[in-house]
Order: sequence, then C-alpha cells, then structure tokens
Amino acid sequence: MRVQFSWKLTVVLIVILMVVGNLGSWQVRRYNESIETIDHYRVQHDELPPLTSLDVPDGEQRLKYLHHRRASFEGHFVPSEIQLLTARYKFQIPGYGVLIPTRVKDKKILVYIGWVPRDNLKEYLATLDPEKPVTVSGRLTAGDNTGNVSDPAGEHLGHTTWRETNLAALKERIPDLEDDVLLQAGEPATGKQISIEDYPLGGYKGPWHVPPSRHVEYAIQWFGVGVAAIGVYLALTFRRRKREEEDEPEAAE
Repeated sequence: MRVQFSWKLTVVLIVILMVVGNLGSWQVRRYNESIETIDHYRVQHDELPPLTSLDVPDGEQRLKYLHHRRASFEGHFVPSEIQLLTARYKFQIPGYGVLIPTRVKDKKILVYIGWVPRDNLKEYLATLDPEKPVTVSGRLTAGDNTGNVSDPAGEHLGHTTWRETNLAALKERIPDLEDDVLLQAGEPATGKQISIEDYPLGGYKGPWHVPPSRHVEYAIQWFGVGVAAIGVYLALTFRRRKREEEDEPEAAE
C-alpha cells in the first residue's frame, strides 16, 4: 500500500514536537532543580544547628554555606539606619516591612523583623532601643535582586523605603553591613492563626514557589500534547491516503 506524505503537515508536526519537547524537558529540569532545592533547604534549615556567628570563611561557597541556614545572633539594634519595605498589606491594611541593621560584634547584619501597620509604625519604632541587648533568631537568606543596585522607592517617617531587599543597594547606605545575607526573623510560616495586634508579623516560607509534583504534571501535559500531535498527523495522513485511493478508480473510468 503506497503512502504519500504531506510535507506541510510534516513540517507543522516537527515544529510542534520541537516546541512541546523543549517545554516538557524544561519542566523536567525544573522538577530536578526543585528537588535539589528542597534537599538543600532541609539540610540547611532542619538538620544543621543554628549559626551564632558570621565568622565563616570567605570564598565561592560562603553564600551556599549561609543561605537558608537558621541563625541566632546577640547584638544591638541600630534604629538610626532602619530601612522600610513599602507596599505591604496584611488583613487589607497598609503597612511597612521593617529592616533594621543589628550590630553583631564588629559587623552589622540586616534583620527583617516583620510587618507593622502604617498607623502603628511610629509608635513601634520608638520602642527600639539601641542600648538594649537583643537576640534575633530566624533564617538567613540572600535577599532580592542580587544582580543589580536598585533605587529607593521614597521615604517615610525619615526612613528610606524600598520595594525589595536589595543588599547591594543597602550596602552602599549602611556602613559595615554584611552584604551576602540578611536575617528573616521569626519562625517558618505554618498557616497558624495570627493576630493583627501581635506585630511585627515575622515568619518566612520555604524557598520554592511551585511544588515539584506540579512540574511533573506540566511535563506530562506537554509530552501529551506531542503524542496527540503525532496522532492527529497520522489520522490526517491516513485519511488523505484513503481519499486518494477512493479517487483512483473514478479517474481510471
């Protein structure tokens, strides 16, 4: 039985397979990356003991050593160098994230101590005493936008406001600041009920945005589209061949 291919259909099929194949493979890579991230986070956050000092060796592995590590530091707040994160809403109430440098021995580490309602911010900031020793605990993270230096968003109550925690930009404004990581104070976000009165609202989530299982689902969907495209291609080819075979006797008459 003679088969006659359509080069147009073949080209369309090849293009579709290339696209969905790349998308499916990308999701497989994202799955592997998510698994590696979760494993790294589990070791850093759940297995290793909290750091109590930033006196760790410099080098290429330093950030990997610090990132996602639990930490607990004793030191003193530096309220005069407070920075604020703007456009933060909780319970549909506007507020600010409070970033406060904390002096630990001869260095400062930026601490995100949490969110405070806008109407209570002035009163809360007045309670931060630079002479009073404090212990801050939480998780170390590299912050946002590590590749570029961003500009401030504005100013509020005499403090500079930012849209994100850009350590490179903050390092230029705060002397002796640790510029590899900041400390997110509080405990992991567990979904427990919280109260608007218990500010600052701290806490942090895991480092992944999409569960690994979702990447598997997306990969199956894209590969499924490729299989479906092959099925449609074969169906159209056989239907075209069948029509040609039915037309041949009529042409002979």
